[in-house]
Amino acid sequence: MIIEYHRATSLDDALALIVRQKPITLPLGGGTFLSQHTCADCAVVDLQDLKLDKVEKKEGSLSIGSALSLYRFSQLPDIPEGLRKAVLCERGFNLRQVSTIAGVLVTSDGRSSLASALLAIDASFVWLPGENAISLEGWLSSRVAWMPGKLITQIVIPSQVSLWYESVARSPMDRPLLSIAISRWFSGRTRIVVGGFGEYPVVVLDQFNPIEAENSADDICHNSQDALASAEYRQTVARVLIHRIISRWSK
Repeated sequence: MIIEYHRATSLDDALALIVRQKPITLPLGGGTFLSQHTCADCAVVDLQDLKLDKVEKKEGSLSIGSALSLYRFSQLPDIPEGLRKAVLCERGFNLRQVSTIAGVLVTSDGRSSLASALLAIDASFVWLPGENAISLEGWLSSRVAWMPGKLITQIVIPSQVSLWYESVARSPMDRPLLSIAISRWFSGRTRIVVGGFGEYPVVVLDQFNPIEAENSADDICHNSQDALASAEYRQTVARVLIHRIISRWSK
């Protein structure tokens, strides 16, 4: 339950509230998740006046403000088409207008198309206090311990990388039962992520030779059975989607 609401006018004001221990104070971006918060009592800090929605091109990377809406993110001309596709699968049109990129990632699970795509291109977070950085991969595996007292300000993605995203769902724009995101750098480095189940998507390959991709995905899907799909189904779909994406490279 939300017991306090604050509207910060500066980053210092926001941080002063977020770092306190009682009550636990959470940043509020689009509010699509926190507005339905029914767990332990907490306070929220509204970030809408802090201009955390800027996009900045840097050498070899793109810095995305953490409060940028999914809709505006999907309209950026400098992101890979596979990432744009994943954003469109993450939320319906109306929710894309208000959901923020950081808010979606913080509350994501294994079925998040956005988390899968950003994980595939090895995105990272920058947070305050300290202007420190952490890879999305490192953060996902430790986010429960990592989150209190920190404010994500930027998501940094490489600009010279290609990305393909494919998924199978109950309907074309539904959350995936199984997803594959594959990125490729000009150097030949290939990174493959499997999503659609579990607590977060998983990197199954990060090397220069993707020949073992199907076997690696097969292993990850071995224990993926849940109420939505069997492990055997996901193993079969993973092989098909990986083969479909990799076959495009030779065309």
